[in-house]
Amino acid sequence: MIFLLEYNQALGKLEKIETFDDANREQANCRRTLLELELLRAGINNEIVILDAQVLADLQRSHGRYFRAIENLPDGWLESIGFAKA
Repeated sequence: MIFLLEYNQALGKLEKIETFDDANREQANCRRTLLELELLRAGINNEIVILDAQVLADLQRSHGRYFRAIENLPDGWLESIGFAKA
């Protein structure tokens, strides 16, 4: 699974997560470029990264700074992949 993350370093907040199947790496890279251009035009200096992991929990372990608190996940994202917030 490929995860595209938009992280607001100033606020310490994960703004966006998008997922792509492994076969769609080119699509993920194109989306990253488009998102970077959108943010540049808007004067927003967020970090955009593409990460590979089998599941979200693997990313939480390997890149914990993006996931310090479950509240940092974008609204509705966990529900959109079948998890319910406690």
